[in-house]
Amino acid sequence: MIMCKSFLPNIDNNSKVLILGSMPGILSLEKKQYYAHPQNRFWKLMGMFCNCKNLSDLDYSNKLEILLDNKLALWDVIASCNRIGSLDSNIQNEKPNNILKLLDNYKIEKICLNGNKAYSAFKRYFLNY
Repeated sequence: MIMCKSFLPNIDNNSKVLILGSMPGILSLEKKQYYAHPQNRFWKLMGMFCNCKNLSDLDYSNKLEILLDNKLALWDVIASCNRIGSLDSNIQNEKPNNILKLLDNYKIEKICLNGNKAYSAFKRYFLNY
């Protein structure tokens, strides 16, 4: 079991929608990139939303920039956890990111939760939001 730590949020003052995942997978953690696994469809889906068909083919910094250009912020509900492998079901000893502080500092209008674990963790830690 390894200790996993989330990345810093990809957000700026123009961000209106916050997309929250649970915790990056092993390959993403190794590459220090959200959704780095080639089978993950996140970047293709975001390419459709951002009207950028080749988004998944761009380098990582350009992907993040295009999200921001489209007022989309990206982060994780979980700040740290222990986990074997990449499955959300293997997450143990999780600690949440300080999402409320982030929301105090930015004018986010909508929050999207990317998956069941992100949803259940958000509900557990930020039920009153």
